[in-house]
Amino acid sequence: MIIGSMARPPKPSRVVAKAIEQYKAQELSYKELIKILKQYPDHPIGDLVPDYRRQQQQDIINSGQVPKGAIIANLDKQAPNNSYDCKAYYEDHEFRCEGCSQRFTWTAKEQQRWYESVKGTIYTEIKFCRDCYLNHKSDKKPIQ
Repeated sequence: MIIGSMARPPKPSRVVAKAIEQYKAQELSYKELIKILKQYPDHPIGDLVPDYRRQQQQDIINSGQVPKGAIIANLDKQAPNNSYDCKAYYEDHEFRCEGCSQRFTWTAKEQQRWYESVKGTIYTEIKFCRDCYLNHKSDKKPIQ
């Protein structure tokens, strides 16, 4: 075996850039693109955010519709979702848990983590409080 004969893997930025180019040229399906992007979750994917979504977010910010205490969303970090909508900002939402019926708050910071780090789609909403979610996850049984 010759040392140094193995090729280095390509840098993530090159892999992602090539995948984006192939997707734009319709040589790569959306599903294949997402599969590649999931391998590099920290890589910015700003080229995939259409201009109309950026303009929509800017219009919402400029119109004063953003509530006090809300966190402005980073569209580059949200998962691509083939939608005309955008999640322009995150604000605290109060929900009733489907497991225990208690009221709880899904904070703006938790939403930011879900949509930008975990890459949840912008259409998902939380259903369970943390305790019920963890119980459900550990039991692997449906919550009634």
